[in-house]
Amino acid sequence: MAEAWAAKFYNSPDWKALRMSLIIQRGPRCQRCGKDMTFDQINLIAHHKKPLTPINITDPNVSLNPDNIELICFDCHNREHGRFGYSKEHNVFLVYGSPLSGKTTLIKQLSSRGDLIVDINALFKAVSGLKMYDKPDNLKWNVFKIRDALIEQIAQRDGKWNDAYIEGGYPLKAVREHIKNHTGAKEIYCNATKEECNARAETMGIFANDYKKYISKWFLTFQP
Repeated sequence: MAEAWAAKFYNSPDWKALRMSLIIQRGPRCQRCGKDMTFDQINLIAHHKKPLTPINITDPNVSLNPDNIELICFDCHNREHGRFGYSKEHNVFLVYGSPLSGKTTLIKQLSSRGDLIVDINALFKAVSGLKMYDKPDNLKWNVFKIRDALIEQIAQRDGKWNDAYIEGGYPLKAVREHIKNHTGAKEIYCNATKEECNARAETMGIFANDYKKYISKWFLTFQP
């Protein structure tokens, strides 16, 4: 459901608060396959049993009704939508914001199997074999080269991917404008306060202090 009206809703404070309250009430477990998502809550999707449309998304009895929402894992969410082919019309989205502002969670909510996701954290994990968010400085050059190559593939519409998501901090307006002009991407800004991001950093264990530094630097350089 990679549409502007859907992205705006899933990025709203009301939706974020409802999703978290449902996870707390029901527990971090897929309601279909039973998979325990305690340590992987980013992949726990709040799925609307009655699909959202541009019309009913403004009706809280549908969009924000807990009875219409099912907590399912990313795999079950992909099976639900069954989007295995590809479209000739590639939609591209630039999803940006402070570290820990909810970018990855939003993309998980919007994306489907067969979409192309350019995520620095995931690229670091893929090339290093380390845990998510562990990003050795000596691998930055390699990872950024891979990221740039993927963005170029998106710009050229190479491959059979469905939609594409370019995720990152991108605090500088000129950089965002360059990516948008080069790829035809639509902007999605994950709006979160510095306090909210720092609170999430507290849950990052040994990476907490590093992420607080990243967050502070982002807010100092951000250009709306």
